[in-house]
Amino acid sequence: MAPTPNRGLVLVELVVIFFIITLFLVFVAPASFELIRQYRLQADVARFARTLRTAAEMAVMQGEPLEVIIDVTDGYYTVYEQEALEDSNDFPEPLIREQGLDWCYITQIHFDDTSSQYSGELALQATPQGWSRSVVFDLIDDRDQRLRYVSCDRMTTRVIVDNQPPDLPEAQTEVSMTSPL
Repeated sequence: MAPTPNRGLVLVELVVIFFIITLFLVFVAPASFELIRQYRLQADVARFARTLRTAAEMAVMQGEPLEVIIDVTDGYYTVYEQEALEDSNDFPEPLIREQGLDWCYITQIHFDDTSSQYSGELALQATPQGWSRSVVFDLIDDRDQRLRYVSCDRMTTRVIVDNQPPDLPEAQTEVSMTSPL
């Protein structure tokens, strides 16, 4: 005659398995959620910096100024030809369509003349010689914990992303586009 399985032992095994799964979720899940938040912030900031860098490079390649219109309050940004903006009463067709910051927002913008902007709209000009002014964007994640800084240097096409607030460089009158940065 075959032995019958002990039903009490199966229940104890199930409880141990559920306990192990619960411990895993308690200790590993919060860390993985934090990693996901960090990745989203980095991706958001990188997309913003890439748009700024692309606008500066397009202005140099086309030999015409471009306007990057940034809605500081809502975090949307669009790139237009400056001439098209001046000639039109309405907004013309953008060169780079409107994009938005999804996982972070702009808390403050610092300019090379020591002024700052907290809200509203900003028109940042990319010229064939580089950015028309130096500017630093303070970006913070959706839980107000992690800061990232995006800076554009006057008279260059540089767009730098950093975890530390950069110093605004002294305004330069002339920069060679062929010399190393």
